[in-house]
Amino acid sequence: MAQACAAQVRWGADANRAIFPTALLDWPLPQAQQGVLALLQRHADALLQARHPRDAGIAAQVRQSLSGRLGRGTVKLADVAQDLHLSTRTLQRRLADEGLAYQTLLDATRHELACHYLSGSALPIAEVAYLLGFQDAPAFTHAFKHWQGQGPGQYRAEASRKSLRPLADAENRTRRGLTA
Repeated sequence: MAQACAAQVRWGADANRAIFPTALLDWPLPQAQQGVLALLQRHADALLQARHPRDAGIAAQVRQSLSGRLGRGTVKLADVAQDLHLSTRTLQRRLADEGLAYQTLLDATRHELACHYLSGSALPIAEVAYLLGFQDAPAFTHAFKHWQGQGPGQYRAEASRKSLRPLADAENRTRRGLTA
């Protein structure tokens, strides 16, 4: 690795990072397509706004911080406030101005990510619990039942059946078309 990057590699470090001169950021990308970049940026912004229409302000920033912190340890209010360069009290006040509470956003973010992980991956439930910052799988299962009214295993099975249903419907339409 050190030879490929012509860099000093330190094994066993607390974090992975690459340090390079900021002047490299000004170098043009030979295959950059500004029109495509602008189009993709507008599309991404529209998707985010559609997904969280209330999250125009501080809530979106808190969700982003939480998403990055879940599974890496702490998701305490003070840590999120530090990420946003705010005091804990200022963050609480700004959330209150939007009619929100930190715990509500934490639960909503965990719920959304839980549904995403369970329906879109084969990760074991214990791993999903870890990624969402729960102490153990039973604590996650309890929270998930509160959010969804069913356990994570049940939710995953239903999501799997629902994702297979369009395939079965398409296959049936194809068979009818071939036999008609």
